[in-house]
Amino acid sequence: MKKRCRFCLGILGCIFIFLAGSWAQEKFNLGADLFNQNHLEEGLKRYAPTRMQWLARELNGRNVYSGERALRLLSYEVSYSAVDDYIKARVYYKQGAEYERVKSAIQVVRKHVSNRAEYYQWDSWVKVRLEFLKLSNMISDEMLKDADPEFVLKAEAAIQVADIEPTEIYEWKGRGEPKLIKSD
Repeated sequence: MKKRCRFCLGILGCIFIFLAGSWAQEKFNLGADLFNQNHLEEGLKRYAPTRMQWLARELNGRNVYSGERALRLLSYEVSYSAVDDYIKARVYYKQGAEYERVKSAIQVVRKHVSNRAEYYQWDSWVKVRLEFLKLSNMISDEMLKDADPEFVLKAEAAIQVADIEPTEIYEWKGRGEPKLIKSD
């Protein structure tokens, strides 16, 4: 009988500890959940991109034709974004860049997009719009002639391209040929 009582008391004790622990955990988690819901940062929210957004992000991630180095070496850089039902590729080029070199970006973008779209078997419906945008020199050569080379690189990278009108626009679908839509 004594063994049975001790056993029952032991079980009741375990149940009590379990319930008390559960209550405490629920109380503290509830407070944390309320805090998190009210103070959850945008960067921590779940996000599921569309196929176009996914493709644009992947193209930018694999893009070797972007950044200040590409702009300095090739005289142009490429960036991708998803807009409605097409991929928008923007080619930013320096004022005074060689025309043929900048025009070679059409085939670069075409190959880059078609390879990634083909990998996912999306090449039958992916549409591409390619825009050429000329960067104006916002920093005069006089300002840069005695400047530190590292400053020059940072200054060139800081060129803002907010409201530039495209000089040329091409469009195509899948592996189709690029068609000139607009030209200055």
